[in-house]
Parts: sequence; C-alpha cells; structure tokens
Amino acid sequence: MKIFFLVLLTLCIFQSNLFTMITGQIQGVIKGEVKDINTGEPIGGAHVILLYSYNYADVYDKKYDIATDIKGFFQFHFLQKGLYQLLVYKEGYADFGPFFKTQFREEFKRRLHPRLVGALKAFEKEKIFLQEGDIKHVTIELKKEAILEIRFNKKTQDGIEPLYYELFPGIKTTDNFEAMVSIQDDKYAKTLLIPYKKDIGIMIFKGLPPGYTVWARVIAEGYPNKSYQITLEEGKTHIIDHLLDFTTGQVIHGVITEKDSGKPLPGARISIYNLEDEKQDYYAQTDCNGEYWLGGFIPGKYMMRISPLYGEKIMFQLEIKENQKIEINREL
Repeated sequence: MKIFFLVLLTLCIFQSNLFTMITGQIQGVIKGEVKDINTGEPIGGAHVILLYSYNYADVYDKKYDIATDIKGFFQFHFLQKGLYQLLVYKEGYADFGPFFKTQFREEFKRRLHPRLVGALKAFEKEKIFLQEGDIKHVTIELKKEAILEIRFNKKTQDGIEPLYYELFPGIKTTDNFEAMVSIQDDKYAKTLLIPYKKDIGIMIFKGLPPGYTVWARVIAEGYPNKSYQITLEEGKTHIIDHLLDFTTGQVIHGVITEKDSGKPLPGARISIYNLEDEKQDYYAQTDCNGEYWLGGFIPGKYMMRISPLYGEKIMFQLEIKENQKIEINREL
C-alpha cells in the first residue's frame, strides 16, 4: 500500500513538473469547503463549477466541474493564471454565485453556453484572480433555498379550477400561461429566471436566494397580465395564487364546432383586438370541447378573429360594454 501511494505521489509531481515545462507557468490551486450557514455542518455532494478566463475578461472559455466530498471539501489544481468565477449549487439550498438559469445546469455538464456570459457580468464577489503559484482558499456558506410557487386558477360560475386546456381528451397542455420572474439586489441588474418545474396549473422556481426581492409577471393567454413582488425568506415556499375571475368584469366565451358534423373544434385560435388601443390584444385556444374563455377586457370596440387548425378563418367586429358577458358560438 505504501508503495502504491509513493508511485501516485511521484506521478502527481511529474504531472506538475510537466505542466510547468509545457506552459512555462507555475500552476495554482483553488480549494475550499462548503458549509450550511446556519449549522456549520459540511455539505457533501455540492456541485462546484469554476469558470476560467485567460485574459481577465467576462468571457469565459473553459470550465472545471467537481463535487464536494463527504466533508464538504473541494479542490481545483494545475490552474493557469487568470480570472476565475465560482458557482455552487446543491439541492435544497440557494444557488451560490450569479443567478443562473436552471437550464444551464444541464448545459454545464457538457459545455459553457455563450448565453451564460450575460448572466455573469458585473458579479464581482464570486470572482477569483489567480496569479502563478497562487493557492486560494475559500469558504462557501449556503443558505436554505427559498421557493416560489405560482398557482394558476380561474373562477367561473361552476367554481375554481386550474388554468389549462386540453387539445384532446386526457392530453393537457400548459402553453397558455407563463410567468417571467426576475431577481435583483441593491447592486446588480435583474436576471430572468426559468421555472424548475412546470405542471398543470402550477409553476415552481427553486434554488432562490433568501433576502432578495423577486418580481413575478404572470402572463396568461387571453387574460390580463399581473405583477407580484415578494421578498424571499430562507427555507420558505412563497405561494402566489393567481386567480382569474370570470364571474365579474367583461367576459367573452363560447363554443366552436365543425359545421358539417357538429363536433367540437379543439385548438382553434381566438384573437380579439381593441380597435382603439393596439396594446389591448387577447388570445386563447379552444379546449377539447371546443370551448374558450377570454376575460379582462376594457369596454370598447374590438375585432374578433377565429382561426381553426384547418379551414378558413372568420373575422367580425363587436362592442364590449361594462360588466358584460358575451357568448359567441360559431360553426366553421
């Protein structure tokens, strides 16, 4: 066993000397540990990413990727001089480093995506400037994550139900709603976040850093947009109940069917444009029963267009009055 370790040590020294001979540089080291900020306990299995820029710019052309051991330690060795940026994430904890989109996590495993560059700009606190032969030690303390859960529901005469539609019986889709969430501290620019999980009527954002404020702009197809502002708390799930009320205000609803067979037409696009205000545009699609709902209109004159998946579209004008429910059924 002793012989094995001596051979291994010799190989490491040889590799180090070979690196120095080839590059003419003395390699550097960045090492550290990851802990729970509240308990001080080491965090094993944390994903540690090191990005490298040889010219000290904000364009990173190499990345290193390792995980912490059971004692929370990590080490990057044989490093060239230059600018490094450190990012750490662990399930259940807030991401450390510039807020990067969940989709980058998979891309990190393969390559450094160029879209990441914008998200990394202007973040100085996670940057490490390494000179020849430098040995840098960092201690990273992670906080428990904050979670943002946005629930989409609509209120009709029949009660409250999740917001979704079915293209065909049993096949649901969530393409008719979206949420744009941005986060900002007192120094850095906003960063757009991508949901960790998207489900029927629910959108979940995980790994958010507590103490920051997020702005959620909820966009639902055919409904008025709405913005929410929440200050994140550690270890807490913040819930936004985005309820779209179709029992009050101006509402247009109806059923689109096939003219020859009388069967419902799913997936037909309903477009309604305000003729007096070009910003007031509303869209929806019919569900598996050929039904559609549109709400949040301001009183005025509109142009309505119905576009089936196949066949001719139709257009006509209508006037929407205050607190009016309009039922428009068509055979196409």
